[in-house]
Amino acid sequence: MAVTAALVKELRDRTGAGMMECKKALVETNGDIEVAIENMRKSGAAKAAKKAGNIAAEGAIIIKEENGVAALLEVNCQTDFVAKDANFTAFAEKVAADALATKATAEELVAKFEEERVALVAKIGENINIRRVQYVEGAAIASYRHGEKSVLLLLVTATQKLLSTLLCTLQLLVQSSLTQKTYLQT
Repeated sequence: MAVTAALVKELRDRTGAGMMECKKALVETNGDIEVAIENMRKSGAAKAAKKAGNIAAEGAIIIKEENGVAALLEVNCQTDFVAKDANFTAFAEKVAADALATKATAEELVAKFEEERVALVAKIGENINIRRVQYVEGAAIASYRHGEKSVLLLLVTATQKLLSTLLCTLQLLVQSSLTQKTYLQT
């Protein structure tokens, strides 16, 4: 069977893999898209196994908050470039949302999302790990992210309005480049 551009496009849409990888998989299976997907899944698992030894020191900390409970999730990758990738961030956000909903341990999250992680490793080409998760409870919880690396979680016994005011003030202080010493003097 001839491999058409439409067939390659369909396989790309279903797997998220590159065009040449999809074409190669379809040629190997004589255009059978289901067998191509299965072969790509096996190939992805092999790629993930090869990447497993690579150090994943970059990544993201995702904070999900709801009803006085926050889940802080750390997901690692190998480079800061991948840490900004939409596929990586979508994966991390999905895992964090599940963590908040289920209060799962890091090990439980790793087991639950292993298949998606392996597929993402195959697609992106870097090792990705769900490293740790922590849960925090309080009367009012808010988070603030400044830039790409800084994360602040406030946990105070206060009203949500007061907490929002504190975060706005903090953001203004950071943006106006006031030093901590200047702030403490006012």
